[in-house]
Amino acid sequence: FLSGCSLFDAGREKELKEVLKTTYEELESTFSSEKCQYSLVAEYLSSWAKKNDIKISESGEHYIILTSPATKNNTDKETTAFQCSLETADIKSSSEILAIGMTALLGPDSHGDISLIVTENNNGELTGAKSLPEKYCYYDNFINLNYSKDIKLLKEGAFEMTGKMSAGI
Repeated sequence: FLSGCSLFDAGREKELKEVLKTTYEELESTFSSEKCQYSLVAEYLSSWAKKNDIKISESGEHYIILTSPATKNNTDKETTAFQCSLETADIKSSSEILAIGMTALLGPDSHGDISLIVTENNNGELTGAKSLPEKYCYYDNFINLNYSKDIKLLKEGAFEMTGKMSAGI
């Protein structure tokens, strides 16, 4: 999932795969029951952020925003936000997506601001996305990590598109 184009050696690939695996396993063991209160997840993420020098940009009752500030000489680079909804009634189904988002914050050596927006989805009620301040919906790149058609945080209006790409000679 974590991919990109670069002129440099992808030397951190093994390291990041191990971080992803470890993060996922830690989430699975920490939240071992199916149901979970969102406040416990937010508390866990706050602690994880402090351990990893990640800034807590804002935290509300149903959302938290973690930011890896731009690296030296990159403050003018594009901003990127990864967003994931956590289904509190089935937290285990969200562990993989959350682990990917957390690893993405740690991944690049050189980057503009990278944020992870984690919102609560309580039985289809997108309480986190609804309570998120609008200012956190505007980034140069906004990437929703959930792959379900019904869980979305839309950046600009209600728009859905299905496309197919193909190439030929």
